Amino acid sequence: MRRSIHASARSFTGAMALALLGAVATPAYAALYTNDYGVQLAATSNCDDCFDGPISFGAGQNINFFGTVYGDLYVGSNGYVTFGGGATSYSTTPLNVQTIRPMIAGVYTDLDSRDDAASNVYVNTTIPGQIVVTWLDMGHFSRNYSVRSTFQLVIRSDQFAAILPGESKVGFYYGNITDGSAANGGFGDGLAAINPGEINLFSGPASGQSNVTQTWFNFSGGIPAQDGTCGSANGVGVTTAPASNLCGFGTPSAVSTAADQFTWTCEGAGGGATASCSAPHHYTLTTSVTGNGSVAPSSGTYAYNSNVVVTAVPTFGSTFIAWGGNCLGTPSTSCTLTMTGDRVATALFAITGDSACGRANNVPTVNPPTDLCSAGSPSRIQTSNSSYSWSCAGANGGEEAVCRAPRHYLLNTSVVGLGSIDVYPMQASYAYNTNVFLTAKPGNGQVLVAWSGDCTGDDSSCNLTVAANKTVVATFGPAPVIPENISHFSKLYLAAFLRAAELEGMNYWSNQVLVDGKSYVYVGGVIFSLPIVTDLYPLTLSDKEFVSLIYHNVFGRDGDDEGVGYWAGELLRLRNSFLAQDSVNPGFEARGQLVMDMITAGLGTPDGTLGKVYIENRLEVAIYAIQQQTAQGKQLSPAQLRSIMDTVGADRATARAAKKAIDAALRV
Repeated sequence: MRRSIHASARSFTGAMALALLGAVATPAYAALYTNDYGVQLAATSNCDDCFDGPISFGAGQNINFFGTVYGDLYVGSNGYVTFGGGATSYSTTPLNVQTIRPMIAGVYTDLDSRDDAASNVYVNTTIPGQIVVTWLDMGHFSRNYSVRSTFQLVIRSDQFAAILPGESKVGFYYGNITDGSAANGGFGDGLAAINPGEINLFSGPASGQSNVTQTWFNFSGGIPAQDGTCGSANGVGVTTAPASNLCGFGTPSAVSTAADQFTWTCEGAGGGATASCSAPHHYTLTTSVTGNGSVAPSSGTYAYNSNVVVTAVPTFGSTFIAWGGNCLGTPSTSCTLTMTGDRVATALFAITGDSACGRANNVPTVNPPTDLCSAGSPSRIQTSNSSYSWSCAGANGGEEAVCRAPRHYLLNTSVVGLGSIDVYPMQASYAYNTNVFLTAKPGNGQVLVAWSGDCTGDDSSCNLTVAANKTVVATFGPAPVIPENISHFSKLYLAAFLRAAELEGMNYWSNQVLVDGKSYVYVGGVIFSLPIVTDLYPLTLSDKEFVSLIYHNVFGRDGDDEGVGYWAGELLRLRNSFLAQDSVNPGFEARGQLVMDMITAGLGTPDGTLGKVYIENRLEVAIYAIQQQTAQGKQLSPAQLRSIMDTVGADRATARAAKKAIDAALRV
């Protein structure tokens, strides 16, 4: 920034940074959360670019912000607060891609309070767990005090309980703002990538926020909540499923196709509401003519189930002979089509007295056509790979009509086992040399074994050129569960669910790795994010509390101080590593990976180590349970498996008894 004043030169740390600079008359604003501004901050009340802090939420108070827990924050002179350290920067970059620090911004612009008694920054921390920051009558760079900006941020800790109706975790309040400079406001996680919960509350002239209605945001797992909204594709009639502009904000679901509409949802961030969106399903009407005439209306698209009346209009000297396509057989010049799918209307006209092609002309067909001529005598049908052709001899010396019907071929598909085949394009029949793309879709727990017929091999897709009638068969079979997956997921189940895996669950998570290509780390993060697991290991646990609970649940003993401290440090390291890698779920992935590292370390300790026999016995029984379920082709319920595993301890006799209990349960 221009002539930046760094916080280290202008502010104190901790409580010493909150210095009352003397009694100054301060104006009150009805639009703010409170007119009790609290204590004037020393550095930010007389600088261009600087910060004050850290400012604590109070003893036992903290806030989870984008997956990291903070006990304090820093106040920047340029209209924002940051976490994990102060910031002196100003940029026009939107909040969701700024890389300065994790940030909440009220009016993020180039503010200036130098040598101006009216431009001040205050903080009120009188209520434990609540920090109210007020930027009061701030000027703009450089010493431009002809414009002013007044706004507040109300930020509350995760432990703050006295929330009134209509309020929540973080509040944005705006007083009088006459500064028309470019500004942003909202939440940013300090990372270049745009992640869920990063919100640009506004972007534009700061004065556009003057006295606007206050806005409150709640958090879920440290992520600011934002409702999903439909994109510009919502409500727009289309013939194929929309693939872009699905959501204004949020994560789009897959688009579902129905006869009358396409539907999808936009999932909000941080527990925000999910928006339901739709686009009317339109179908194509294609019209054409043979001979001298026209069809009205011409080709176009129409909404599902709408009725379209097409009319054949002959030119002078011609006569309407017949309809082809979906109007085939209609005796009059008008044909009503109900648009429950794509429709084709072909009108045949002939010069009076001349020969004319019949209804089969230009109509694709698999077998040699009939209805060859509407006037005149047909010749023999000539067959080629791409078409059937014939002529109609004119009557009384009239002209001969040359006629043609595109030749089509059939593609027959079938499956063996549990699965399906997607065909694109999906048609009843295909013109000669049409390229068709087939994709095998295995059912749950299944994989493609092989193609047969006109497709071969075991790749998931097959490209086929339809130059003759074709037959394709896809054979599916169960996906194998490899010993490595059995061992890995048995360990995860013992830690996350305190039991052995049921067969369906083991197959599901194994398929995430074998079939979908997910990593063990990713799947571990998903398992530790499940509500049933977070009930056992609440998000409110500190790292040491989480590690202590793993010692108890996995090793059947209390953790020693040295071990708990070491593994708590490892948990922090893993979480930071996954954050740096922009992992999908860094907090949960860190928990899952830590559990695997602790079990591996425990199993590798010398015999006699406290807790080793306990986990060895339980892991042996868990692996035995999945092996027996697989061998018997039967599944035990989670309740049965939990009940049996609850009996297994450090005594080898408990493992032998548990195996017998598994065998007995599978015989029932």
